[in-house]
Amino acid sequence: MNCAYIRLSEEDVEKSKDFSDSILNQIELIEEYATKNNIHIDKKYIDEGYSGINFARPAFEKMLKEIEQDNIGTIITKDFSRLGREYIETSFYITRFFPEHNIRYIAINEDYDSVKKDNDTKEMMVGIKGILNDYYIKDTSKKIKAVKEQKVEQGNYMGFIAPYGYIRIKNPEGRITLEIDENVVKIVEFIFESIIEGKRRKDVANILNSKNIPSPMQYMNMTKAAGKNYYDRWTSGIIYRIIRNRTYTGVTYKRKSSKKDYRQKKRNYIKPIDREIIQNTHVAIIDEKTFEKANYMIKTFKPKKNRVEDYKGVLNGLVRCGECGKTLNVSGRKKESGKIVYSFYCTDGKNGNKNCNNTKIIFTNKLENIVYEFLISEMKNLMEEKIIEKSNEYITKKRKIKNEIEMLKKEIEIKKLNIKDLYLQKVKNQITAEFFVQKRHDEIEQIKEKENKIAQISEIIETKQQKQEVREQYDKFKNKNNLMKYINELVKQINFYSDRKIEIILKYGKLRE
Repeated sequence: MNCAYIRLSEEDVEKSKDFSDSILNQIELIEEYATKNNIHIDKKYIDEGYSGINFARPAFEKMLKEIEQDNIGTIITKDFSRLGREYIETSFYITRFFPEHNIRYIAINEDYDSVKKDNDTKEMMVGIKGILNDYYIKDTSKKIKAVKEQKVEQGNYMGFIAPYGYIRIKNPEGRITLEIDENVVKIVEFIFESIIEGKRRKDVANILNSKNIPSPMQYMNMTKAAGKNYYDRWTSGIIYRIIRNRTYTGVTYKRKSSKKDYRQKKRNYIKPIDREIIQNTHVAIIDEKTFEKANYMIKTFKPKKNRVEDYKGVLNGLVRCGECGKTLNVSGRKKESGKIVYSFYCTDGKNGNKNCNNTKIIFTNKLENIVYEFLISEMKNLMEEKIIEKSNEYITKKRKIKNEIEMLKKEIEIKKLNIKDLYLQKVKNQITAEFFVQKRHDEIEQIKEKENKIAQISEIIETKQQKQEVREQYDKFKNKNNLMKYINELVKQINFYSDRKIEIILKYGKLRE
């Protein structure tokens, strides 16, 4: 099967007037080339709005799966940059991945065809072109960053969603700014006033819920995203975020996050106290004095003297709510005798979240005793060979061989960096083409050798040594005085339900026959 791969970046999408990089133009160029060279295009893979740095693109990943299944023979792109702009990974696909899967790769604008005889020269061009693409991305990243900073300096609000109490608008001058939402501005004022009066965040949330006032998520019709917590009702956390948001004083945060390198996917969070702000960018809901008072109350509000939050018991992090799956919180209370008692509870259930009805608590010492008795019961009927069998996977991961694999991986990364340096040296004419080709070949062969060694090591399991390690673990486990010390090696998860039912899930499944 012969395929065309087309990619349009986010920047290209924004340049609607620039037709030269449009999807239609790429398709026409590829089809015209294919017709002239008697190639029939069977399928087109199109990624619209995806950066060339990121190879996690839907259509690209589908194409890779088809390659793995030997369903593709030829791939055609407009140029190298449509395949990708990160030159190390792009070069990997062109010079290694495609040849290993017998893929004919064609980049029209570079006159590159992998079946032609001048491959060494062409592959060197892949690296040179990739370096230029890499510089292009870095330069583009800097320009985009500069444009955004300029817009912020001019008072533009760069957030996608306005804070609760505001509406995001475009004023007559063309500036994106915030306008007060008269429908809910009184709610924001009420929240600040209540905190200043000494009310707890939880109490303020309860008041708003009792009056059936829609939470910010409900009011703004926010779309829920995977992996994030959203609340249909007011919570103390929502109140806290509103009180801490200086936007309500008429200022705009310059940046809330940053990243050191344009390749970095996850941005680094900047604490509010460290953020730069632009003054007087929109109408304030709260004056500076009120904001400082409310934040002072949050910082200085002290819980009851007999409450503590420093549980460090053996069950820490293992207990989850059986209803919503959330990890249970722990709160502690000091009795008159001075003894501290802790209890597990679900924050969603306690805050009245409609997604969880688990309002029950369980004392940590009681749960520890239940888990302990359960494990003792399991161990009494346990056969030594059974635990050895069940522990194979766990012990394998713990073996020293893991360190050796990690070391080999680091060496592979060093080799890849060496190849990158070779590209740079060749571009600067510091080495000859013959030396470059030979040296790159040597580095690639060493990478393959180390990859093969990793594969061999991963497959080898020294049964005798492994069984000895498991027996040592078993001797520790079956000693009931030490059993709870090894709970993290035995217990995967503990679920606590609203009917007080307790479910203990072991890492090795059911231990008893």
